[in-house]
Amino acid sequence: MRNINISQLLSELKDSNHELLADKWNYYQEWNDSIFLHFEIPYDLLIDLIPLGLELDSFNEKYYVSLVAFTMNELYPKNLFPLDYISNFHEINIRTYVKKNNKYGVYFINIEAEKKLSSCVAKILSKLPYEPSEIIRKPNNYRSLNHRKKLELDIDYNIHDRVIKKRDLDIWLLERYCLFYVKSSKIFRYDIYHKPWSIQALELIRMKIKYRFGNVILNSDNLASFHYSKGVHVLSWPRVNMSY
Repeated sequence: MRNINISQLLSELKDSNHELLADKWNYYQEWNDSIFLHFEIPYDLLIDLIPLGLELDSFNEKYYVSLVAFTMNELYPKNLFPLDYISNFHEINIRTYVKKNNKYGVYFINIEAEKKLSSCVAKILSKLPYEPSEIIRKPNNYRSLNHRKKLELDIDYNIHDRVIKKRDLDIWLLERYCLFYVKSSKIFRYDIYHKPWSIQALELIRMKIKYRFGNVILNSDNLASFHYSKGVHVLSWPRVNMSY
């Protein structure tokens, strides 16, 4: 099934406007059962979290931070195979929207993974700042507790079966095909490819959230939009140093 997914993705990639070299991909992964919570954050608060060299991106002069809670499945390098305990885990990432040299992508403020081993391996392989968190997922509930940073998420929800048409804002938030990472003043870009997200309406029954980074606080007061997706199959490419 994975080979079929990869063949389909590569075929779609060749027919798309992406400039990625199909034979150079290095990781396959699936981002399944994805919950998106989008928060509107003032520029003056958010800019302090963005490394030098990246520019905040905006939609209608508004700025956003998104919490994405999902389940990672089938993560494995090209020419190898997934290992269940390492390759499948729950993840939460906190991202905002940035640009660099006419490339529009995301910047991760924080990344948490359910399993310590998965977090460690993902950090080594991707070079991204993964850290472990205590994450438990049940039907219609997603709960996470990061003891070290005192971050907490606990939501009850219902998912509506009907696929909804994406608004311009949804497309702007979701259809991002690269991410940026900065270390030691060097800016790296990671390119990815997947089919466009298909989203469904999400009903939030209860939300307890304690996420704060500097002066940026995520709460019900600045929650601007939310939805659910069954997920996407993803190919990723080796990172590119953009500092030159």
